Amino acid sequence: MSFSQEPFRANTLNPNEPIGEEDLAYFRQRMKNHAFQEIMRLFVECAEKNSLTKSNIASKLGKDKSQISRMFACPTNWTIDTLSDLSLALGYEASVIFENLDEDPRHNFIHPLTEPNSSSVVMKSDITSETFETFTQDSVEVSING
Repeated sequence: MSFSQEPFRANTLNPNEPIGEEDLAYFRQRMKNHAFQEIMRLFVECAEKNSLTKSNIASKLGKDKSQISRMFACPTNWTIDTLSDLSLALGYEASVIFENLDEDPRHNFIHPLTEPNSSSVVMKSDITSETFETFTQDSVEVSING
């Protein structure tokens, strides 16, 4: 399985060219996904080390357990406040790192599944340890500092 290394779609160097809605939506969701992945990693770590549960997090934040379960199901409506609250309940503080898209080549490609009319489908059997390692190494941009 291979990924195309096509140029980044949005032209961030040209101040006169607007960034398209498709690119804005893609990177908004990408950031939510990175934050979600990091929160979930921390939750698993804290659950293993300290027996932390979703009920514990709900109590700490004064929320119903069902709200926490929905938050942990997917990052669809996460805000900066949500990220801050969840990281604090896990004993961490969120930190954001900005990376220049034009200088960091690992961000400078279009994933085949984001292309319109893409027939690329990643099957579970196509994922190798090398592919998984690439996904995990390239996927964390939001860090949580403890």
